[in-house]
Amino acid sequence: VIDYKNARRPISVKLNGDAEVNIQKYPYMKKFVSGGKELNITKTGSGPAFVSAFTRKWVEKPATANEYFETRSKFIPTDKKDSVLKAGSTAKMIVTVVVKKKCDYVMIEAPIPAGCTYHSKEQGGGYSEVSREYYKNKTLIFCESMFPGTYTYEIDLECRYAGNFHLNPVKAELIYFPVFKGFNEMKRIKIEKMNP
Repeated sequence: VIDYKNARRPISVKLNGDAEVNIQKYPYMKKFVSGGKELNITKTGSGPAFVSAFTRKWVEKPATANEYFETRSKFIPTDKKDSVLKAGSTAKMIVTVVVKKKCDYVMIEAPIPAGCTYHSKEQGGGYSEVSREYYKNKTLIFCESMFPGTYTYEIDLECRYAGNFHLNPVKAELIYFPVFKGFNEMKRIKIEKMNP
């Protein structure tokens, strides 16, 4: 004979580490600032307890990844007389992707610096490119099949504001297996004021 009354015990979840918490009521949500200690989770009682956890951190100088793809970006002023980017002028962002192994269904993410906007939103079509999606902060380029080699893509931009701006890394990754990726370093670009 099973004693169901004593077999059912209330669920308790205990957190040890940077925070010491004993949770008895559910659902429960809490933010913790990590001090670097390991977080241990212990559950007692009958029945399952579902726990979801994630971390966020700002990486000042992220390392590059280039085992599968190498990525680069540069800016070329449209006006041949200019050698620098100037507010009020147009430029081409040249994105270069070096593919190291044959791959299918690749997404290339090209971040747009904050001082720029789009001059035109052309759909590419070359280099196995299938389509593009334009967002305020980035352009996504989708490719169906890529063979080892170097691929170049152009994005038409308009430099709107003068200043120094961060440029996030260009990233190439497999759409269905995003752990296979490559990205370059974070950069800074300068847009100068237009001469009066």
